[in-house]
Parts: sequence; structure tokens; C-alpha cells
Amino acid sequence: MFYTRKVDARARAWRRERDVEEARRGHALGGEAPHRVDSQDPTEVAEERHLVEEGGSLRVARDAAVRPLRECRAAMGRRALTLFSTLVVLASCSGKGKRERGAAIEREHEREHEHEHEHEHENENENERVAAEPLRVYSDADIITSSLVDRHGRLWFGTTTEGLYRFDGEAFTNVTAADGLCSDQVWSIVEDPSGVLWLGTERGLCTFDDGRFGHIPLPHVDTSSEWFKGVYPTVNPNQASVLIQDRDAMIWVGSAGGGAYRFDGRRFESVLSSGGVEYEDGLHHNVIQDLLEDREGNIWFASMSNGGVTRYDGVSFRTFTSEDGLSDSMVRCLYEDRQGGVWVGTNGNRRGGLDRIDDDGITNYDESDGLCSANIAAMLQSRDGRLWLGSDRGGVCSYQDGAFERLEELSEVSVRTIVEDRSGGLWFGGRRGNLWRLEGQRLTDFTQTKNMSGGAPPG
Repeated sequence: MFYTRKVDARARAWRRERDVEEARRGHALGGEAPHRVDSQDPTEVAEERHLVEEGGSLRVARDAAVRPLRECRAAMGRRALTLFSTLVVLASCSGKGKRERGAAIEREHEREHEHEHEHEHENENENERVAAEPLRVYSDADIITSSLVDRHGRLWFGTTTEGLYRFDGEAFTNVTAADGLCSDQVWSIVEDPSGVLWLGTERGLCTFDDGRFGHIPLPHVDTSSEWFKGVYPTVNPNQASVLIQDRDAMIWVGSAGGGAYRFDGRRFESVLSSGGVEYEDGLHHNVIQDLLEDREGNIWFASMSNGGVTRYDGVSFRTFTSEDGLSDSMVRCLYEDRQGGVWVGTNGNRRGGLDRIDDDGITNYDESDGLCSANIAAMLQSRDGRLWLGSDRGGVCSYQDGAFERLEELSEVSVRTIVEDRSGGLWFGGRRGNLWRLEGQRLTDFTQTKNMSGGAPPG
């Protein structure tokens, strides 16, 4: 069975916060508010506040409580073994041999007690260390946005408030602005062939190369107008929301309101700045939420400004919207499967859902087909061929052989990024700092564990 965390009351709390934020964000981008915010019983409010104050995870507290019981059982087992050995020896001895062996047994008892005292002292120190690690209180704004497996097999996670996390298989290391990172708000991670990490942040591009940091801002866009005051920072054209590097080593950047850019290492070339709808100020402010290079070298752009999906073949642009068969023109994510089909995850404010574009046209999938949500924010095809889907509104499911299957244990968890590590474990990250790993039938919560490392920034 999967490890399941108690989430009911906590889920109600973050769903309401999320709904308020989505209503505001959907209005800013020209969409419809997806949900109604319901009233709630005061008892539930108190329960949820208590759970949030606990920091969103009960597992660490549970382990600290259970550990002394396990140590007590182990000590009792050792004493029982010692008593059994004593009886056996005494039964086989007589006279002087009994006295000599009895003395030996006494010495063994003394050594056993000394060992137990040392063991208890070590456990006291460990319990003190665990108790000293405070549970971090996360909100809906604390998001794990992106993930990467680097060429050494290490995992990297970008966040909106905590910079970068690196996991080397043993421990987590946190890298923040205090260490030299140009921003703690990291939206995308790419590794180039030389091992340099490129990061999309609220301040543009950041680089991280063997402990050295760099900063490359996007071409500046003035955000002081009255229109921006109502939508900033949801719409921020100076933010690099997504990065990819194509086969020609060109960096493509999707911005949060300025379209896209092609960067050759020296200059930026603007692309699709006039895509999507025209807003009240007479401008487009195209939010590019995702980018994809397919097997043929085409570059795909996902627009959250009702611009649908655009494919660039190196010469011309072709755009697909709801008028062409997409289930929604507000698009959150893109993924190419092993058969060459391009999957499109939509925001789900209207009909929404999941689409697949191939040579035969566009195929739509929605909740009536078994899809876990009309909002799809992350996709990954694992090595067994299964397509994993995560929703920012809560929910994870997979698709294989024409059928969807839900991962019920994460049905209330927001997912914004999915990555598979070298051993086949799947990691899911999202709002409220959530970070989970699925390996086979085992589901592990790393939401608080990732904060218990400390240490210097990695080299």
C-alpha cells in the first residue's frame, strides 16, 4: 500500500487559498474564474489553521515520537538475549568453573550496560537534533516550479521562495540569493553541454557554474503603467518563466508577459510578443508558459494569454487555438511522447483538459475519459512508457494503453513539475513546498525533509 498523509482539512485550506489566487490570475490573463470559494464551518477553520501551523507534514513529528519505542524494544531484546545466554552457561557449569564463568558473565553484563548507556546517549542526541529542526510553514505561494536531473545524476529543484535545492541521493543542499544566486524565485532549470546550469528567474536569466553565479537580464520592459499595477507580478515581462536549449545550442526563453526570446549568448531576438489576446491597454502581453523542441527541431510555444500553441519550423509560425480543435486556448505545458505526438496541457478555465497533436489532427481528453483534472500543469513519460500528468489544482494520474489511472494518494496535492531519477523514482513537486517521490508502490514525502540539510552551496 502507498504511504498516505492525512490531507483532508489541509487540502480544504489550500484549495480555498488557491481558488482566490486563480480567480485573480485568471481575470488578469483574460480567463474565467474556475471555482467558487465556499463558506466553511468555524471548526474546520480552526482545524486547518492548526494543521498549517504544524508545517504541512506530520511525518517528522511521528518519527520522533516512534523512535524511543523502537529503541526500548531493541534494548529489551538485547537484555533477553543476555539472560538466555546466562542460563545456558550456568546450566553447563559446576564448582570452580561455575564461579569463573559467573565472573565472566558479570563482566559481560557490565560491558552490555555500558554499551546500552552509550547507545541511549547517542539516541538522545539524535532526538534533540530532530526536535531542533523546525517544521517550515508553507503557503500556496511556496511552489516547487521545476526540476532537472543533471549529467552526474543529481536532482535539482527550482522554487518560488527558496531558490534551488539539490539532492545527491543522500542529502539536500539549498542554494539561495544569500549564496550569490541572482534570485530566490526560480521558474526553470536547464543544463548546457558544458555542465552550466541556466535558470529562468523573476530577474531574467541566471547561470550557476561550479559555484560561480551570473546574471543576464531580459530586454527591459517598463511595468509602471496603470494596467500593470493591477496584474503585476502575475504578468511580468522581465521574468524568464521557462527555458530550453535547442540542438544548435540556442537558448529559448518564455517570458511572463513579453512573448519569447531567442538568445545566442550575446543578444536577444524577440518572438511572438504580439501573440495572444489584446488587453485593456491595447497591448498583448503574451505569457509564454512552456517551450518544447520536438524530434524534428520544431520549437513549440505555449501561451497562457489565450494564444494557444504555436509551432515554429525555422521559417514560419503555425498557431493552434480552440478554434482549431484545442480544448482551451490557455495552455500551461507541452510534452512530446516517444511516438512523436505533442501533448498539450491546458489551464482548464473553460472546457479544458488534455490534447494530443499529431499528423492525424488533434485529440481531446477530459475528466469524462478518466483524466484527473481539467487543469494539467506538468507531464512526463516514464521509462515504462506511462505518461504522468499533474494538476496545479490537485491530482496526479497516468495514461497508458488508452486508459487513465489516478494516484489517489496525491489527489489533493498540487503538482507543477515531474521528474524521473536514474533509479526510476518519480518526483512530484508543487504548491505548499510539496515534494514527493514514488518508487514502485512506495510513496515518500520529502516536503520537510529537504529543509533538514543545511550546508554550504554546492560546487
